[in-house]
Amino acid sequence: MTHLHITTWVILLILYFIALGKYSKRIHMAVRLFYLIVIATGLELVIRFNVFQIANYVGEYIGKIVLAIVLIGLMEMVLVRKQKGNLSKGLSISFWIVLVLVILVGFRLPLGFQLF
Repeated sequence: MTHLHITTWVILLILYFIALGKYSKRIHMAVRLFYLIVIATGLELVIRFNVFQIANYVGEYIGKIVLAIVLIGLMEMVLVRKQKGNLSKGLSISFWIVLVLVILVGFRLPLGFQLF
């Protein structure tokens, strides 16, 4: 299930950057669909592995969940503001910072990318 979550994030990021390059209502709707898929797979991971019972990592899991939701919100705000023509650099910079943090924390946690 971790692989599915990571795969949906990769597809979401590809669609997001395509939508940033050339805005299309259809691509934006596909991005929104993948927001929901990513949230669903992430929620499924949290429920299946009961991550809040892993004593040493509870705070990090809560932090990652919050950062991931903030990242999805930032992605949507950047796309909408780019469409309207008033995108700020601060919003773009915060997107990149939160994206790097989510990826780093996600791979650090025990449910990160597992090959076996």
